[in-house]
Amino acid sequence: GSFRLTALASLLLLANGATTSAEIPSATQETVLIADNLPLELIWIPAGEFLRGQNPGEQDAYPNKETPQHRVILTQGFWMGKCEITQGQWRAVMGTEPWSGKLYATDDPDTPATCVTWEDALAFVKKLSRQSGKEFRLPTEAEWERAARGGLEGARFPWGDELMPGGQHRCNIWQGRFPSLNTRDD
Repeated sequence: GSFRLTALASLLLLANGATTSAEIPSATQETVLIADNLPLELIWIPAGEFLRGQNPGEQDAYPNKETPQHRVILTQGFWMGKCEITQGQWRAVMGTEPWSGKLYATDDPDTPATCVTWEDALAFVKKLSRQSGKEFRLPTEAEWERAARGGLEGARFPWGDELMPGGQHRCNIWQGRFPSLNTRDD
């Protein structure tokens, strides 16, 4: 079956694999309360296969990146964060603010935590696992791409091939001259 995500999670994955139909959860969404009783929404991504990498001849694609496109089979489903880890969630778990004082960073507990290194992300999931008693880890590249594609095969974006269907932005993209000017048109 197909599935859709309304937002992507680049930082967090709850490592619960299912190998048989009896182990597949009946719910497709779950909420875990983390530090300070903040909710962490998770979405079930079923096992399955997908085409990984860019489509041949894809518009605006980087040359020789993510090619050749190839079929990937994930034999276990997994839980993944519905949205990026927010500044509020990060602060509650880690007690730090890596984005503080950085250019273009906002200070809003509901926006994604930014300026986080790979090592920071590993420390976050390790500490979150200890605090929650559940096993969390970062997604593999294949798991992230399966979730990011939202079950839509062969399209540029999780919603189809147009960046702005009907003239509407479906994601946040830097607008303007990078890194000095973001017009924030989206």
